[in-house]
Amino acid sequence: ALLVALPLLAEEKPRAPIQPATGPGGADYAHAKVVEWERGKGDGQVWVFEPDAPKPATAPLVVFLHGWGGMLPAPYLAWIEHLVKKGNIVVYPRYQGTMLSAGRKFDRNVYGALKVALGVLAEEGHVHPELDHVAAVGHSFGASIAVNYAAAAEREGLPRPKAILVIQPGNGEKGYMHMEIEDLSEIPPGTLALVVAGEHDAIVGSETAIRYFQGMRSIPDEDKDFILVQSDPRGEPDLRATHFDPCAPKDVGKGSKLMNMMGGLVDGREMRVDAYDWRGYWKWMDALCDTAFRGENRAFALGDTPEQRDMGTWSDGVRVAEPLVTDRPE
Repeated sequence: ALLVALPLLAEEKPRAPIQPATGPGGADYAHAKVVEWERGKGDGQVWVFEPDAPKPATAPLVVFLHGWGGMLPAPYLAWIEHLVKKGNIVVYPRYQGTMLSAGRKFDRNVYGALKVALGVLAEEGHVHPELDHVAAVGHSFGASIAVNYAAAAEREGLPRPKAILVIQPGNGEKGYMHMEIEDLSEIPPGTLALVVAGEHDAIVGSETAIRYFQGMRSIPDEDKDFILVQSDPRGEPDLRATHFDPCAPKDVGKGSKLMNMMGGLVDGREMRVDAYDWRGYWKWMDALCDTAFRGENRAFALGDTPEQRDMGTWSDGVRVAEPLVTDRPE
């Protein structure tokens, strides 16, 4: 029996880090319940998630912008619920009615849906948004909409985001998927920004992310960073910095298959919640909001600090590969 067991023990892989108990990305939630509602349909549809149990009178607002084809909140629902239980209202605009919707209209659709959501939130019985405490997070095509929103908010009569998390931005270079990008030097100084790319993102790569980061000339270096997430397949589950890694659906097991945002199947491991969510994307968004709204936890958000780069430790004591952080991406 011992001879049989020894090879099995030798093959056991170290376990990945779990969610921190406290802090940015952590499980110290201020609210136990999420109240969800929706308005509109097609490319004007919008979902809103409000914190409850206890229900606050007011809360900061996070505009969550999905990737192309992510027309329902499901691919990001675990992250959305995390943000809400941390004490934020989350607005999730559906900017495309179908896979054939024209990209040139996507940002305009978001602006219209956001105005609808703000109108309803102003009514009696809702948690009222703190319009001086607004942030935006976008993934893939949604990341391109996020930078447009940051540059155009005041012109469009919308609350200006004080922080933006721009993850793996993509934008069709031509054809029906293309959307014109604003002059990103129009993003107001004082905005905090993280632009994130994945080492093994085979869908959009890092070129667009670099171009957007370099275009944010109005934001000083101390208020923005470019982050390249590194893959680390050392243990179980293996951590892979792919295009779908920021997706965070609920209850996705290893080896399951999900419809991806390009209309095909993707390994469920690329869309599960793991250490790169809790200690990467979720941590950075929480910390950006903390810094922009309350002047707290800046070290977890900006500055190429140990706290910003920390992805945790494998169960055998080896540190998970840290992201590369720079103000001069190439």
